[in-house]
Amino acid sequence: MDSYASSLIAKPRFRLFALILLLISATGPIRAQTAGALTLNESGKSKYASGDRQGAIADFTKAIAIDPRYAMAYNNRGAIREDLGDHDGAIADFNRAIELDPQLAKAYYNRGVSKKARGDSDGAISDYSKALDLDPRYSSAYNNRGHLRLLRGELEAAIEDFNKAIEIEPQFALAYFNRGIARGQQRDLDSAIADFNKALEIEPRQAAAYANRGYAKQLQRDTAGAMADYARALELNPREPDTYIKRAGLRHEQRNFRGAIADFNAALAVDPQNKFAFYGRALVQNEMKDFAGAIADHRKAIEIDPGYADAHNALAWLLSTSPRVQFRNGQDAITHAQKASDLTNGTQPEFLETLAAAYAESGNFDEAVKWQEKALSFSDYARTNGEWARQRLALYRQRKPYWEK
Repeated sequence: MDSYASSLIAKPRFRLFALILLLISATGPIRAQTAGALTLNESGKSKYASGDRQGAIADFTKAIAIDPRYAMAYNNRGAIREDLGDHDGAIADFNRAIELDPQLAKAYYNRGVSKKARGDSDGAISDYSKALDLDPRYSSAYNNRGHLRLLRGELEAAIEDFNKAIEIEPQFALAYFNRGIARGQQRDLDSAIADFNKALEIEPRQAAAYANRGYAKQLQRDTAGAMADYARALELNPREPDTYIKRAGLRHEQRNFRGAIADFNAALAVDPQNKFAFYGRALVQNEMKDFAGAIADHRKAIEIDPGYADAHNALAWLLSTSPRVQFRNGQDAITHAQKASDLTNGTQPEFLETLAAAYAESGNFDEAVKWQEKALSFSDYARTNGEWARQRLALYRQRKPYWEK
């Protein structure tokens, strides 16, 4: 039931891709009638570099007005629009740049960044691939395509892309970091740590690399190393909630409940809508016998994300099996246990066992037996949890609920 740490490593919030705004200069012969456009293009780049984004957009727009076929000015304006969060406006500019110059690899790359931001991962991968067709040594395109493949769970393909990015650019810290994430998801922890080490050798102030290296060390049971990395990550970036949550998970494992609660509180101070922090804090509160606090936090996690199956399941288990009668509520438990099972299509035996406990608490022992037997029909679950699960099944057959002590 305790899955908040693994959920975070699977979906890291750190920026994993190189959102590089590629502002391009003109090369080759310049037509006399575009000289003014060229000057404005360079002015726009300078303004962007100094932080004046709106001034840069204005200059690129003027350049386009002078020379409506100036592909690079469209690309550059699109890059800044993307930087400002105007994904549709950026894509429109990149489309026009590509229409005017179909060999402009950077425009495909930039459009890929915008499509990714808009949620079009297929379109983004297609654009990164086209950029690579035009420029096979485009390391950032390999990195970004690898990042999307990583998000899709295509770990081998992602690692191949990161390998290629590193081959082209051996000091590409972000590609090492991303490959470390992918290797960590493969549970190749030694290789993941080696990649995070290399990323930190290149960029020693990369907080995300410390945090993820710490989590890999935590999985290797290197508690001291993990704690040191989490501390360094938070020193570099004290406003990253996921790092507090990872450290809270380690403190929970060590049964340092107060320390874990303090870290969950710190995460919520940064991000008051962080469902993982509420869920994790609820698990710790449950072990501290603060059942009211645990129930409230599980409900808050569900309020934030009604599709959070783990929180539905954990709340249902507490409402079914709490040692204190005032916190048990069989009907409410059935509602949440059924929701957890429905969200996972009945594929999680732990959730089915919770549903059985909920029915037992509500007095429907026939349904309790049915769902407990269903949970035990999963061979892996029966092998690892069978003894305790069969004990609960015996209780239900005796028409008795199961309560924790």
